[in-house]
Amino acid sequence: MKTRAIIYLAGFFLMGLSLWTYRFFGRVSIDQALWTISFGAEGVLAADSVYLKRFVTWAIIWPINLTILFLGVEALVTRYFIRIKIHRYLSYVFLIGGMAYFSYQYQLMEYLSHSHKADKDYFALNYIDANTVSFQVHQPKSLVLIYIESLEASYANATLFDKDLLKPLTSLQHNHLVFSAFKQVPGTGWTVGGLVATQCGIPLKSLTIMGNNRIGENVDEFLPKVKCLGDILAENGYKNVFMEGSSLLVGGKGKFLEKHHYAERIGLEEWLMRGYKEQDMNHWGLPDDELLKQAKYKFDALMQSKQLFNLTLLTVDTHGVTGQLNKTCEQKKYHDFKGIVECTGGMVADFVHYIIASGGLQKVNIVVMGDHLAMSNDVNDILQTSPSRTIFNVLISDKKFQKNRDEIVHFDWLPTVLNTLGFSDYGDKLGLGYAAIGQQKANITKNRMNEIEKQVSYDSEFYNQLWIPNIKKA
Repeated sequence: MKTRAIIYLAGFFLMGLSLWTYRFFGRVSIDQALWTISFGAEGVLAADSVYLKRFVTWAIIWPINLTILFLGVEALVTRYFIRIKIHRYLSYVFLIGGMAYFSYQYQLMEYLSHSHKADKDYFALNYIDANTVSFQVHQPKSLVLIYIESLEASYANATLFDKDLLKPLTSLQHNHLVFSAFKQVPGTGWTVGGLVATQCGIPLKSLTIMGNNRIGENVDEFLPKVKCLGDILAENGYKNVFMEGSSLLVGGKGKFLEKHHYAERIGLEEWLMRGYKEQDMNHWGLPDDELLKQAKYKFDALMQSKQLFNLTLLTVDTHGVTGQLNKTCEQKKYHDFKGIVECTGGMVADFVHYIIASGGLQKVNIVVMGDHLAMSNDVNDILQTSPSRTIFNVLISDKKFQKNRDEIVHFDWLPTVLNTLGFSDYGDKLGLGYAAIGQQKANITKNRMNEIEKQVSYDSEFYNQLWIPNIKKA
């Protein structure tokens, strides 16, 4: 009885965990799951309490209840109906079913198939180390970089949603540039993965598969050998500022930003210290309307400082499953997830107009993008019918830039953003990314997308070495 109880519980737990993950995040990769686990209690305690409560319900309470129910049914059947013990193997059916569903949900077979080293190390062959190149900077501009949580270009499809939910953003003028095929590739499909990929030119892969590199050391030294956007800008006189509503602890964002020269890093805990109250927060942290209000104050202060700057924002209200309806959007009579998307787009567009109206566009370029494709949410069924799921993006400047292609990935944003700011003469390639504006100097193979999809997930000794700090000699 005790053994069958454990088997039932294991099977139902795997099913419950997989259902919970799919319901709130869609299918996820083992890399994403292991990365989250690697940050242990800090990330869990900082997460949305609603998600945690639902995790307890789906992955703990229901498995226990179902185990008790099935053991009771077994006892009843055995005593009153049949003496054959075939029913005792039912627990193994649920265990196998749970294991199969878990394997599908977490893409376990794909992970295992890439756990060995490929014949050729994609990173070793294609990675350009920013530490080894020199930059020429001509008439540099500051940067406002806005990541909108889970924002897909599909939301602008009026055929799918009856209207363009992103019209305030898609109708922005001022020499805006859009890459119509901004695609998601492995290692970029969650927030910190998207941040790292766009700012460092490489995917985020799970720490736990790295041979000699212990997790604690990895977390303390977040990609110590990689020179990212913040590092490059700081070296050239920029002040880097990051502002978001949720906790910097989630996903290790704070550690990444600190390591890579963001002088100011403001998240949930910092907002509370600055005077906001718990009752001002939603499940994730500071709502987007308040974040963007504070961003205006910060932008004005940075402009008055006369120093070059990079102001990076990360919104949260469009996070699945149901989104977060802030007071401003509620006052505008929005009430559902589509309304939250539309309202968030409008507020970000308002911030862009604020910058333009202040004359800031003469000194500042603005980039607005989704951090990754949408995970499971209330309009997931509609998104699944989209003929092409790509990530929303728009570049706004007083200068006219010529794009050299439409198909880009997260890695391409690092050299592309640098080029727009006045950085040049480094070969237009950094990390795994190729600049998508100007003349295409670097050689992009026709099969690049397929190569990335198939090869970046393989275990790479070259990639692993990027996490190992240089040993300082006495």
